[in-house]
Amino acid sequence: MMDDSFRGTRTVTAIFDTSAEAERAVDRLRAAGVPDDQIRVTAGAGTSYSDVVDYDDPFYRTRHRGFWDALADFFLPDEDRYAYAEGLTRGAQLVTVTGFDPMLHERIADILDDEGSVDLDTREAEWRAAGWSGYEGSDYYRESGTAAGIGRTIGNAVDRAGDALAHGADRVGDALTGDQTLRGFVAQIRLRASCP
Repeated sequence: MMDDSFRGTRTVTAIFDTSAEAERAVDRLRAAGVPDDQIRVTAGAGTSYSDVVDYDDPFYRTRHRGFWDALADFFLPDEDRYAYAEGLTRGAQLVTVTGFDPMLHERIADILDDEGSVDLDTREAEWRAAGWSGYEGSDYYRESGTAAGIGRTIGNAVDRAGDALAHGADRVGDALTGDQTLRGFVAQIRLRASCP
C-alpha cells in the first residue's frame, strides 16, 4: 500500500490480487463514509496473478504499456507506477482513495489492509526472483532520460504554483513562468516544433 500526500491532497493506493477483495474493500470504504468520487478502482487484465511471465511477449508488453499510460495521472513516482502497472498486467486490481477527510485516514488504511491489500515490496521481490527487472531494467526507464529532467522541472514549477496558491499569490502564472530552466525547455520545444 502506498500512502502519499501530493500538494495537500492525501492519497492511499492499494493493490489486490482479486476483484472480489477490491470490491469488498470498496464496499467497506463506502460504509465508512468515503464518497464514491474519492474512490477509484482500476481493473487489471482478465488473467489471475502468476509468477511466470514472458516479458518479450508482445501481448504482455502492450497490456503493460496500456496500464503504464493509464496510471499517468496518479502522480506516482515512476518506480511505483511501473510496479502497479506490472500488478495490473498480471490481473491485480488497484484501489485508490483521494481527497478524503484526514480523520478517516487510519480507518481507510485498516480497511485496505483487512481486505487483503498486497505488500508491494514483497510482491516485487517475488517478481524479481522470477525474472522481473523492475523499473530500472525497463524500456520506460531507458526512455526517460531527457523527458525525466523536463518532467522534474515542470513538476517543481507546478509545486511552486501550488505553494503560491496556498500562500495567496495573485498570479499562478508568475510562479510557473518564474523558472528560467522551464522557460528554456518551452523555448526549445517551440523551436523544434517549428523546424521541418
